[in-house]
Amino acid sequence: MPRKNKPASDRGRLQSTAASQAGRRSSGDATRGRLGPVPTFQGSMGHICADADDGFKHLQAHVATTAFDSNDSVDAPKCHPHTRQAVLDDIMRCIEKRIKDVLWLNGAAGAGKSAIGRSIVERCLSLGIPIARFFFFRTDSTRNGLNPVVATLAYQLMESIPELQSIIIPRIQADALIFNKSLETQFETLIFGPLLQLQKESSRKQKTLVFLLDGVDECTGHGEQVKLIQIITKFIKKQAFPLIAFFGSRVENQLYTEFRSPALSDILLQLPLDTDYRADRDILILLNESFTTIRSTHPFGRELRESNWPAQADIAKILQKASGQFIYASVVIKFISDPNQHPAQQLKIVLGLRPSGSLTPFAQLDALYRHIFSQVVDIQATSFVLAWQMFTRPLTWTSDALQIMCGTMTRAEIKVALAVLTPVLTYDMDRNHVEFLHASLPDFLVDSDRSQVYHIDRATWSAQLSTLLISPIKKKAHSKPRGWWLGKDYPPMPNGVEFAVMVHSYLPHATPTPELQNALAEMRPDPHWPPLLGIVSAIEVYLAIIRQWDGRMRRPLASASLPSPRIIEAILPHVAAPGPDLFNAKLVWTRLRDAPWTPHSRGTPRNRDLLRGACDRGGHSL
Repeated sequence: MPRKNKPASDRGRLQSTAASQAGRRSSGDATRGRLGPVPTFQGSMGHICADADDGFKHLQAHVATTAFDSNDSVDAPKCHPHTRQAVLDDIMRCIEKRIKDVLWLNGAAGAGKSAIGRSIVERCLSLGIPIARFFFFRTDSTRNGLNPVVATLAYQLMESIPELQSIIIPRIQADALIFNKSLETQFETLIFGPLLQLQKESSRKQKTLVFLLDGVDECTGHGEQVKLIQIITKFIKKQAFPLIAFFGSRVENQLYTEFRSPALSDILLQLPLDTDYRADRDILILLNESFTTIRSTHPFGRELRESNWPAQADIAKILQKASGQFIYASVVIKFISDPNQHPAQQLKIVLGLRPSGSLTPFAQLDALYRHIFSQVVDIQATSFVLAWQMFTRPLTWTSDALQIMCGTMTRAEIKVALAVLTPVLTYDMDRNHVEFLHASLPDFLVDSDRSQVYHIDRATWSAQLSTLLISPIKKKAHSKPRGWWLGKDYPPMPNGVEFAVMVHSYLPHATPTPELQNALAEMRPDPHWPPLLGIVSAIEVYLAIIRQWDGRMRRPLASASLPSPRIIEAILPHVAAPGPDLFNAKLVWTRLRDAPWTPHSRGTPRNRDLLRGACDRGGHSL
């Protein structure tokens, strides 16, 4: 027997429940509409669609209240006062003037996208701009998928535009299984169709409507994320109704690909937080005002005020670690402001000046990082690239530096290894450059308690990177060194940059594995390397390390520090020689005289005579 439509009674019931439910509304969305919030999404908790005979109750059962009106502590608050003004003003200008119909706010994990989204909702509501929103959240099963999206948006549309109630509710009553149908069908039946019908039947011009969908990357399934974008943007391109779609997400590959598609090029405006809206100034405002609050309200506030806490240098360190991401600063302030702990001691824990004990200052941040790394397919390859990035001393690299250092990975392979880490780092294939968007990420990775299975141990990886570099060092040995060298018979020389990287970056921290020990034992550096390659200090560090390891090495290495008489004979005559090579010659003489291996050279009468003669010619004394 067909059900009867009861739009009038539905409207009355919707309005009568508003007052009783208003008290449950969050402070961010004050009571502005006619409907009030509804029970949390109950689609899987006893509701049977086929038995539903009440359109509004049927809709209620599929609405995710927390997706648009949440008091949950895990949800991002609105932007801190006096911060993010530039990006908020730009977004509102785009909405009010309808500059583009699709806006994509993107940025790294923890950049503050959700806080910006909630602030935009507040501004739109205050200006009377109808807005329906859905905040995805990965760990909340009521809003981490597409099932409740249409019902949640439809509910808010009826709240913002009351005329839609008499259109949407009968459609739900006419098809009890509508919420079991495809997402496209749900949108057409309950969103797009009603909007077009309203525009056709209404005598007044419709206001621009805003759909705000935040955290799209937190919707389960890459295909589902793309589907949602395609359905909404396809309707917008028809220009049949004044609608703006505002998407907020990280720059993950599947989303980047979709938003960069030619189909959206004429209607899309990107708002990249990481490049166009640097947040250091805003984070500093947040830190300063938060510390002021702590000094004023904390139980230890009087002591803090008397000690002029915190030092500006400490605030600068927090700002540097935040690297433009609000989540770090927020986590730090939350930890420091714990009323049961001393803020000064908490700050020392954050700065690494005091052991944390059982306290977990970065628990929220660590959970975020671990989730991101859980998506990595080949953790060995990813850790390999990250270890190189974190442990290599900054030198002047060529464009192919990372390939040369890693030896076994092409740029494409590096990009694949880092593909799912776009929320926390970027890789520029053209420049072959990796940049951490979170300066605190290396701290997480080297701390085994925080990173757990994703820990990157410096000693282990330094040994592996050293071993990998020894092979190209030997393969790329020069056969014809330039400069003042006169002899025809000379030993091969390594590539200076590679050798210096190995010695300065890896060897001092490496675990002396048997493989690394054997590889090092085969290397025989000679003192003619320094002036030709500019790696004097690297030779010295290298020799110091292998002498330290000598007792544990399988092969004795003492001979590696003995310059041959032939080399000394070739070098010393040039110590006092004039000309462009005088500097190199004197440098070699200084190193021969002062370097650690010189005493070995003085062990034979011949070498002693050579050194004494060189000293006389160079004006030095032995």
